[in-house]
Amino acid sequence: MSDIITVHISPYIAAQGTAAELAAMGVTPASDDLITMAARQMLANHDAFMGGDPCDEAMERRLALAACFGSEALAHGMCEGSGTNAMIRAILIALIDPMDPQLDYLRACNQPPRTQAEHDRQVLAGEI
Repeated sequence: MSDIITVHISPYIAAQGTAAELAAMGVTPASDDLITMAARQMLANHDAFMGGDPCDEAMERRLALAACFGSEALAHGMCEGSGTNAMIRAILIALIDPMDPQLDYLRACNQPPRTQAEHDRQVLAGEI
């Protein structure tokens, strides 16, 4: 029997590893820390929104905005692996304060204008 354990963090996310490896990552099957509780609440709210059910629309707007900043930050990654770090930072900063100046480089108003041909090239290349 394998000692690999799968811990379902949410209905969509699971972490795999030995019990010791998961514990070293701070993952527990029934973690009730503030981060986990906040993530569960945001996920439940987002799922309700996506399902057309009643939800906290202000929370969904904040989460969607943070996700947009995160997506843009991932695309701006300058070297291998940096995009993931930039995405995590952007999401967390945007959840705290979407007007934080650290996010200015990701704002559409600060991007150089693109021609239609450049836009089309990026779409065909899968860049956007």
